[in-house]
Amino acid sequence: MLRVVLKFKNLSQNLGCRNSYKSIPTIKSVRKSINQQSAGISTLYYELMK
Repeated sequence: MLRVVLKFKNLSQNLGCRNSYKSIPTIKSVRKSINQQSAGISTLYYELMK
């Protein structure tokens, strides 16, 4: 579970860097990757709670 949190920290740091460029395509791809991340996390959480 800690690894997931660390992954999230890295993701948010990457977001901060990418947002400074203010280019729409990268923001879209970032959003897409966040959706994939959260989908993976909820699946992981579900597996843990079973």
